[in-house]
Amino acid sequence: MRDCNFGSIYNVITSKMSKLKKTIFTLNVDGYAPEITELTYPLIKRYAEKIGADFHIISERKSPHLPPVYEKLQIYDLGRKMGNDWNIYIDSDAIVHPDFFDVTNFIKKDTVVHNGADMANNRWRYDKYFIRDGRNIGSCNWFAIASDWCLDLWHPSDISFEEARENIFPTQNETNTIITPDHLIDDYTLSRNIAKYGLKFKTVVQIMQEINDAGNYLWHAYTIRAEDKVKEIRKVLANWGISDYKDPKIEGYLLYPELIWLYLTAQKMNSVVEIGSWKGKGSHAIASGCLGKVTLVDNFLQHSEFNPDAERDLRRNISGFKNVEILKMDSIEAAKHFEDNSIDMVFIDGVHDKQSVLKDLNAWYPKCKKILCGHDLDRQSVKDALVEFDIYFEVQAGNIWAKKKTKLAFAGR
Repeated sequence: MRDCNFGSIYNVITSKMSKLKKTIFTLNVDGYAPEITELTYPLIKRYAEKIGADFHIISERKSPHLPPVYEKLQIYDLGRKMGNDWNIYIDSDAIVHPDFFDVTNFIKKDTVVHNGADMANNRWRYDKYFIRDGRNIGSCNWFAIASDWCLDLWHPSDISFEEARENIFPTQNETNTIITPDHLIDDYTLSRNIAKYGLKFKTVVQIMQEINDAGNYLWHAYTIRAEDKVKEIRKVLANWGISDYKDPKIEGYLLYPELIWLYLTAQKMNSVVEIGSWKGKGSHAIASGCLGKVTLVDNFLQHSEFNPDAERDLRRNISGFKNVEILKMDSIEAAKHFEDNSIDMVFIDGVHDKQSVLKDLNAWYPKCKKILCGHDLDRQSVKDALVEFDIYFEVQAGNIWAKKKTKLAFAGR
């Protein structure tokens, strides 16, 4: 038996693996929603760095007479020109968790991958390729992977746009939102390509089952408008604990995901008032995010029995912020110092019995022009106050509730 130098073999294999060229593509034509991409791109770029991939934004219109989503099919040519071994597409409005694994390590080059798939015939009128293929794979191509062997996944359509559009029937749920057949031309084309070229297909969900991984790594919502998508992305990032905000470990009852939500939301505000600051745990997150004025309202009377030093600690904890003012007075009295619709965001975290919450809601709702929000939704007294005040609110991170009074100042399409 001949001697075998396993070290040399290992070096050859790892050298070949390290030379695999991967590119993550995304689509951004016509200046799509910068308020979204400022949240999503850092995470996509971080994922690209983690898996050793380049990051490429498709920004040039090659088919200006077709819907923007059709530009994704540029990957068919770009993948060849770049010499990519793996081509990965992620929509600009998708979020990728930093812990997400490299999918290309778990598939062969003869297989294409989406995050998930639909039943194709729910949306598409079948032609001979769908019928012959018989797998009924409906592409959800906001996340898609194909090797250089399978670039036909993005093969430009061999039928006219008008003919393709006649084969697209959005589901009832999609029709009830912003989705039209034009929005789905990319999904239809990739679905048809999978059938036409007989591409082997897997989903990320299937791969995670195979490797026994129950993580939650990807988020995408395509049926809501940009301004609502920003709100949902912030909520997801907060629940994932993803932010550049570092918890200063100030004593208090707000959880880290709640602090992140306050920080991210305050970034889009020019003025914020916090009702009930105690030692400044939430105040610090708000002031770190908001570049405008932050006003903290607390009379400190509720803290005197169990922590007489709360005011001293608050002033020390927020001493590094030049944009913070403390109003040491009752919440209702403080509200008289502000004109109606003069504050972008009000965060209510004062006394939590029902009547006190109701008083705060009545006093501060008129003063707020963008977001009225508060803490301790897990308390029945807070829920009862919100119901009696007859305010429609949405649950945010943790036990934070929020009411959007007007459309936030986000440019969207």
